[in-house]
Amino acid sequence: MVTTSASDGNDNTSKISALSGTDLICTWVDQANGRVQAAILQVSGTTITPGTVFELSSETSPSRALRPAVVANGSSAAFLSYYSTETGNYRIKTLAISGTTITDNGDEIFFTGFSDPHAATLVDTDKSIMSYPASAGGTAIIADPP
Repeated sequence: MVTTSASDGNDNTSKISALSGTDLICTWVDQANGRVQAAILQVSGTTITPGTVFELSSETSPSRALRPAVVANGSSAAFLSYYSTETGNYRIKTLAISGTTITDNGDEIFFTGFSDPHAATLVDTDKSIMSYPASAGGTAIIADPP
């Protein structure tokens, strides 16, 4: 079972997005090392079987990742976004998924500067929308990763 302690005051709760009727991607921040981690969860009846845990960010203590958001893009891909205290930027990654294997296909900065929690949802097969509060009100951008 994949478990995570998520009440550290930084909105590091786990996020889940459905890849299919039986597969989900779950992301969270490891409280020990501050890095984003993910696993594919496979559901059969009332049984949930986690796949291998993959580390998807590289913060070096005392820096950490905050506020992960994930959105599935069909059954074989997902977009992940998070804030890195190490770089001071929100980052977005494209993830390839095959069975229970998650491959990081690279990332890019999509917002510079600290902000409150954000959300993500899929727009179409190659774009997601990311939202976050800004000093003058809410802001949303279309994330179109490489």
